[in-house]
Amino acid sequence: MLRRRIFPVIVLLSFFILFSPSLEILAFDCVLDDTSKASLCTYDSRPPIDTIHTLAIYCCGAETLYSLPMYYSSVWQLGEFSVSQFFEDNSDGKYALSCDAVKDGFYPIQHPTLDPSEEDCAGGGTEFASVILEIVDSLVDFADYDGDEDGVVDGFFFVIVGDYETPKGCACLSNFSYQTDDTTLTGDTIEVSGEMGVEVRIKAPPEPTPEAEFVHICVHQWGHQFGLIDLHGG
Repeated sequence: MLRRRIFPVIVLLSFFILFSPSLEILAFDCVLDDTSKASLCTYDSRPPIDTIHTLAIYCCGAETLYSLPMYYSSVWQLGEFSVSQFFEDNSDGKYALSCDAVKDGFYPIQHPTLDPSEEDCAGGGTEFASVILEIVDSLVDFADYDGDEDGVVDGFFFVIVGDYETPKGCACLSNFSYQTDDTTLTGDTIEVSGEMGVEVRIKAPPEPTPEAEFVHICVHQWGHQFGLIDLHGG
């Protein structure tokens, strides 16, 4: 008798788990299994603004050793399928991640902490970040990326394009801090803090990491910036 009563409940629960739209979204976000840095990312650390203006910095090799995927810019624009569109759609229009893409070979390919065979993903260290950000500092006004004017850039992506077998990403690169040449309206120097950053490594053309996979990884890693942890299947 007890089995007869429990069986319909199990069937209904199974149907809900399999077909619930909210759970489908969570499954979409389940890309990586590394939770080692999740505790460093808390929602409280994010700027209290609806639109976070970020910078996607493409590091693709000195002397253009590697070229960029065709989608390098479009994935950040609002459109049918993009990082920005995902957050706008899934927050009912209440949250937006706008992003500018900066490119042109900033990545010193011979850098020992960024060997393509290296498994670790930790922002490349202070030396790497300083080299890249010093170049970018001469190209952009970091004040544009400090929406809450607290003197810290709200967010950024390091997109490293190289000869990687498997795409990889990590969030909260808290091992560096860079003082820019730009200032807030009150005259304070603007800082780029590693903990506000995401690193994504993808394979270069002619067989680049697929666009959909790139977007999935970026969405997944930016989710850690809100304190979301990875999901694990049984």
